[in-house]
Amino acid sequence: MEINTKNNAESFNDFQKKTDEKIYQIDENAFIDGIINYEKYSKSLTKILWILKEPNSTEGKLNWREEIRLIPTYNGNLGAFEKTFANIVYTSYGLLNKKKWNEMQWIEDDPSIVNSLEEIAFINISKTPGGSKSNDAFLELQYQSQYKDVVKNQIINFRPNIIIGGNTIKFIIEDLKEIYPSLKYEKHIQSSDLGIHKSEEDNLVVFDARHPQNTSSSREIYCNDIIDNYLSLTQKN
Repeated sequence: MEINTKNNAESFNDFQKKTDEKIYQIDENAFIDGIINYEKYSKSLTKILWILKEPNSTEGKLNWREEIRLIPTYNGNLGAFEKTFANIVYTSYGLLNKKKWNEMQWIEDDPSIVNSLEEIAFINISKTPGGSKSNDAFLELQYQSQYKDVVKNQIINFRPNIIIGGNTIKFIIEDLKEIYPSLKYEKHIQSSDLGIHKSEEDNLVVFDARHPQNTSSSREIYCNDIIDNYLSLTQKN
C-alpha cells in the first residue's frame, strides 16, 4: 500500500522505515536516502528531488539523510562534500528562493545558503556503494534488477515539483513516463547539455542535467540554466 507523504509525519516515517528495510534486504551495506527533513520538505512550496547514480564510497551502510542533514552545521565548509554538493546547494537555494546566480552570495559569505539541503529530497538509483567512476551498464543492471521498485515508490510518495537527474534520467525516463503519463519533452539547453521535460498536469519539471560534480560547464551556467528555465516555465503570464 502506498503511503502518501502529504498525510502526516507518522505515515511518512512509516513509509521511510519500510523503504529502508526493503533497501537493506537488497544490500545490508546499502546507503539509505530520501527526504532530508520531512517537516521542512512538506512545508516547502517547491519540492525538489535530486536523483544521482550511486554512493561514491568504499564504506558500507550509511544513512545519507543523516549525513546530509549535518552539512548545514559545518558553517559553510562543505569539505569532502563540496565537489558534488556545491552545485546542489546553489541550485536548490535558487529554486527555493527564486533567486538567480547573480542574486546569490557565495557559501563562504553566507553559510545559511546551505540550509537549503534540509528542504530537498536526495536519492540514488543504486543504493549500493560504488567507486568514484560509475559503470553505466552495471548501474542499469542494478537499477532494473534491484532498486527500480524502491526508486519508483520514492518518487511517487515524495511528490516533487522538480526532479533533477544528475546524468540519471536516461535510466529512469520510461518509469517517469509511467508515473507521469502527461510528461512531455520541452527543450534542450546547449550551454549545460540540459534536457527539460514538463508535466502541466502534475505541476512537475524534470531536468536531465549533468552530474553536479561535472565541470564541463561553469558552476554559474550549471545552476542558472536550471533556475532560469524553471522560472520561465512556471511563471504566470
